[in-house]
Amino acid sequence: MKLNAAQQAAVERHKADDERQLANDINAVLATPQGRRLFIAMIFQGGVYTHTRRGDDHTYLAGRRDACLELMSVANEFAADQVLLARKERHDLISARNAELRGLTQKGNDQ
Repeated sequence: MKLNAAQQAAVERHKADDERQLANDINAVLATPQGRRLFIAMIFQGGVYTHTRRGDDHTYLAGRRDACLELMSVANEFAADQVLLARKERHDLISARNAELRGLTQKGNDQ
């Protein structure tokens, strides 16, 4: 269907409104610690950093991965600083947990 100039302008305005709302929503969610933890969990559970193996359902895993890559792309576009903070927070948590495990290993070896 061919749109007239007024219809085309409305479609473009709606598209810009949707993109602006998406940016606001992503920033609002990632501004919270809970939102950043959820974002990181979804990326890891979506298999972004996981290799597929023989016997895996490649179509299913590719779909999950693609959805998470799209989420990463949009988050990086609209809230790059929050994405970096989410990754730093996760790194700090893993580092603290690893330090705890090393301490417990050392303590176990001393006994």
